[in-house]
Amino acid sequence: MRIVSYNVNRFNRTHDWYRNGDLTLCEREKNADKIVKYITKHIQSKEDIAFLQEFPYYKNGTKGIEYDEWEKRFEKYGLTIKRSYAEGLNLTVAVVKKNTLWKKIGKSEKSISFGEDGKDYLNKYIEVSKDNVNIIGMHSPDARTLYEGLEKIGDNETPSFIIGDLNSGDYIVKDSDQAKEENCQYYRNIIDEFGYTDLCNNAVTFPVADTPIDHCLMKKDIRKLYDVVSVDVSKKDMSDHYPIIVELKNK
Repeated sequence: MRIVSYNVNRFNRTHDWYRNGDLTLCEREKNADKIVKYITKHIQSKEDIAFLQEFPYYKNGTKGIEYDEWEKRFEKYGLTIKRSYAEGLNLTVAVVKKNTLWKKIGKSEKSISFGEDGKDYLNKYIEVSKDNVNIIGMHSPDARTLYEGLEKIGDNETPSFIIGDLNSGDYIVKDSDQAKEENCQYYRNIIDEFGYTDLCNNAVTFPVADTPIDHCLMKKDIRKLYDVVSVDVSKKDMSDHYPIIVELKNK
């Protein structure tokens, strides 16, 4: 079984769309096709699943929907996309084979919510389950948001895996920024208090800042079900993040 995570940066390669807008549609389409082929290579069985963050839904700066055109590129290769729980500029989505064993947990049945005052970041995460295993694929604004969401549900109900762009990690903040240091501490608290192992071992995934902010967190008690065969943080230039590929084997 493979679990993949990739922040695809709206298919803008390493270009900073947030500050400078999207690349031309032609450039993005070419890069999207590269990413689709890369994901297809790793999603080979009905147990495999990939979580993509910053998957474009709206056109940048407008409410025009471009999601359908990107979804079709995956469907052409026999893949199906399961969306997050709300619309937004970008989504977090799960990519699976059409005969997948993974079931999306419905909005009313999901185990966790994030943020205060009902904000919940519904376009930024998706929860799926198979047998007695559940995974949250997420693009978290920071570690505190994730920590407080886990705190609400208690240790016994926390997901088997949390994978995605968590915008935090266990690293030394070089510029003595208190907010960044607190963010890293919340990440450490997630590992220590909720019983997770970071399978990526803090490998750098965001080369722009040379930081480990994408992760695959596995509950320690799930190791009785799976052996970790390999964990690959691949230095690809199709996005400003590196993809994570985790391969597991049933015991």
